[in-house]
This record gives sequence, C-alpha cells and structure tokens, in this order.
Amino acid sequence: MRYLKKTMTGKKGRPIKVVQFGEGNFLRAFVDYMIDIANEKTDFNGDIVLLKPIEFGSLDMFHKQECQYTVSLRGNVEGKATVLNRQITSVADAVDSINEYEKYMGLAEIDTLRFVVSNTTEAGIVYDDSDKFEYTPPKTFPGKLTKFLYHRFETFHGDKNKGL
Repeated sequence: MRYLKKTMTGKKGRPIKVVQFGEGNFLRAFVDYMIDIANEKTDFNGDIVLLKPIEFGSLDMFHKQECQYTVSLRGNVEGKATVLNRQITSVADAVDSINEYEKYMGLAEIDTLRFVVSNTTEAGIVYDDSDKFEYTPPKTFPGKLTKFLYHRFETFHGDKNKGL
C-alpha cells in the first residue's frame, strides 16, 4: 500500500487554529473538509490537530500518512452521479490525549489556537463522580475539555483575546 505524504499533497505549514476532539469519519469528512476549503478559498490559513480522546484505537495510520488523507464525496450534481475526491491537507498532527498527555496539554499553549470542535454526543457528556480534575488526563470528555481550557486560561493569564 502506498501512503499519502505531505510532499505528495503539497501540504503547506500553517498555524494551528483548531483542536478537534475525535478523529472519526464524520469530523474528518465534515469539519476537516470545510477547514481545507476555507484554507483554499479564504484567508483562514489554519491547521487542525486531531485528539484521540479515548483509550482504545490507534493513530498509526494518521502518522504513516503524515495526517494526509482523501475524502470521497458521492452524490448528484445537476442530476448527474458525481464523485469528488479531495486530499485533505488541513490536519497537521494527531495526538493521543491519554498516552501523549503533555503534548495534548501543550496544545492549549498555542497562541494561534482559536477553535475547539467535537462530535461528542450526550452519551459522552455524562456526569461521572469518579472523574477528578487532578487526573492526567481526566477520564471524561467534559473533564478533559475543562482541564484543557483551564490550562489555556492560566497560560495566558485570563487574556480575553485568547478565549476559544
């Protein structure tokens, strides 16, 4: 199998502007695709870092392909069956929030960061009284996000211009 690489897609280095909790198909084909289009057609000029927020799964394929991948859209355009393939270049890195905890928290310190996105459903946003702020990382999505935002708040001394 031939893996995509940044040299093949023409990936440009851009500032990190988006942290994305989750690396599933929906987010990659929806949010990452839109950011890719925004980079191409506007002055957005920003990249995404994907976060693996759960214990199971692997980021190996992301790293093998330097976070480059293809989205294939299938549908009808003016009544004709159409397939549009786009190589997504808006993802700069993929980080395991559990096994790369320091790297994950370091993302909160990035000056250019502006957005956090997630596809977490109500099943992932439940109260768990066994979760603790002191955990590295907290177990739940709300715990991880709260600690991330608090670390950013502390890093930038509450600067309102650094809110997400």
